[in-house]
Amino acid sequence: LGHSVGFFGSTIITALIIHSPLPRFIFPGQVISRPVDLGAALGYLVVFLLFLRAYTEEKEHTYFMRSMLASIGFGFLAQLYMVHSQQLYDAQFDLSHTIKIVSYMCPLFGVAWGIFELLKRERQLSARLRASIEREKTLAAAAARVEVEKRKAEELRRLLQEVEHTKCELERSNKELEQFAYVASHDLQEPLRMVASYTQLLARHYEGQLDEKASKYIHYIVDGATRMQTLINDLLTLSRVGTRGNPLEPTDCQEVMAEVLENLERKIAETGAEIVIGQLPMVMADRTQLGQVFQNLIDNAMKFRSAAPPRVEITAHRQNGWWEICVADNGIGIEPQYHERIFTIFQRLHARGTYPGTGIGLAIVKKVVERHGGRVWVESTCGKGSRFFFTLPAVKREEDTT
Repeated sequence: LGHSVGFFGSTIITALIIHSPLPRFIFPGQVISRPVDLGAALGYLVVFLLFLRAYTEEKEHTYFMRSMLASIGFGFLAQLYMVHSQQLYDAQFDLSHTIKIVSYMCPLFGVAWGIFELLKRERQLSARLRASIEREKTLAAAAARVEVEKRKAEELRRLLQEVEHTKCELERSNKELEQFAYVASHDLQEPLRMVASYTQLLARHYEGQLDEKASKYIHYIVDGATRMQTLINDLLTLSRVGTRGNPLEPTDCQEVMAEVLENLERKIAETGAEIVIGQLPMVMADRTQLGQVFQNLIDNAMKFRSAAPPRVEITAHRQNGWWEICVADNGIGIEPQYHERIFTIFQRLHARGTYPGTGIGLAIVKKVVERHGGRVWVESTCGKGSRFFFTLPAVKREEDTT
C-alpha cells in the first residue's frame, strides 16, 4: 500500500510540473531583475546586523564567530550581485555564486582555525602543566631537602648537647685527676720518702751488726720505695700532659736536644753511646713536653741495647705542614706484633731485672705527640734495632732552610 501511494503521488506531481507553468523570478531589462534575491539580500542584512550586535557584546571573539560574521557579509554581497542578473547564467550570476562559495568557505575556515587554536592552546597548556609538574617536583625535592636539613640540624643540636655534656664530664674528671695528682705528689710520696730514709738510717746505724739476710731485706725495702717514687712521678707526668701543658709555640728542636743531652750526659758516658744529631727544625711545640719525648726515646735506646755500644741517630724531614722526626738505634729491636702494645701504659716486654723501668715512658711519648696533633709509630725487627717516628706541626710560613 505504501509503495502504491508513493507511486501515485509522484505521478501527480510530475504531471503538474509538466502541464502547469512555474512562477516567474527573472525580469530582464528591469533595474532589479531578480526581486526575490533582493528580499534575500535584505534578510542577509538583517541577520548581519543582529549578529554584529551580538558580536560586539561578546567579551571574547572566537575565530568561528568572526568567520560567521564574514560569511553572512559575503552572503549579503552575493545576493546583491544576484539582483542585477538578467539571464539564468550570466556573469552576474557566476560572480554571485563565486561569492557564495567564499561565504560557505568562511565557516569551514573558522572551524579549522578554531581547531588549530585549540590544539595550539592544548600544547601550551600541556607545556605549562609539565612545567608546573616539574616545579612541583622541584618544590617537593626542596621540601625534602629542607626536611633532611632540619633533621640534620636537630641531630647536630643533639650531638652538640652531648658534646657539651661530655665536656662537662671531662672537666670534672680533669679536676678529680688534678686532685689525685696533688694527693699523689704530696700525701703518697711523703710516706715513701720516710720509709726509704729511715731504712737507710737503720742500715747505717747498725752497719756491721746485721747479717747478710737482714742487709738484703733492707736493700729490697729501699729499692721498692725508690721504684714506687719513680712510678708515681711517671704517673704524675703522664696525667699532667693534657692538664698542665704549655701553649704550643715556635720551638727549636736543636736547642731542646742540647738540653736533653745535658740531662743524659752521665748515662751516655756510662754506656759509651754515640748520639748523632741531624739538622733539626723549628716546630710548634710545648718545649718541656718535647724534651720529655726526646729524653724518653734516647733513654730507651741506651737502655734496650745489644752487646755493641749504643748508637742513636736523630733526623727530620718535611711532610707538607708537618715535620716527621725519626729516632733510630741499633738496639735489641721489637717483634712486629708488639709495635702497638709498647705505647700502652704498664706494658713491658722484658722482666724488670733484665731492663729496669716503669713501662710508662712510651705512653708519655704517645700522649704528648697526640696532644700536639701528631702521631707516633715504630718500625723495628728483633735484633736489628728500632726506628721511632713522630710528627709535629711545622711553624706557619716557615722558610725551609734544611
